[in-house]
Amino acid sequence: DYVLHDVQETQVRKEFTTDEMLQEGFANVEILVLPTDPISGVLKKDWEVEYQQFLKHNATRKKARMLSLVLGAILVTFSLAGAAMTVRRLPVE
Repeated sequence: DYVLHDVQETQVRKEFTTDEMLQEGFANVEILVLPTDPISGVLKKDWEVEYQQFLKHNATRKKARMLSLVLGAILVTFSLAGAAMTVRRLPVE
């Protein structure tokens, strides 16, 4: 049995899996009930770990995207400079 803190305390029975060792019969974990699937639940600690990994992955993707934009801007700038130098060397008729 696990206790949810709401307007009133309600006990619910949930089945879930985790890698963490838990004591049976005690309300010693926090479970997040997913709004999309209220039948299932996720341990709050497990969700926090997954969420931190998600944030790190997104931060890495943001850095990679920014680096590619900067590199692209540098390449475009050099291409335009090269084109301008080529146009200057064309013979004037």
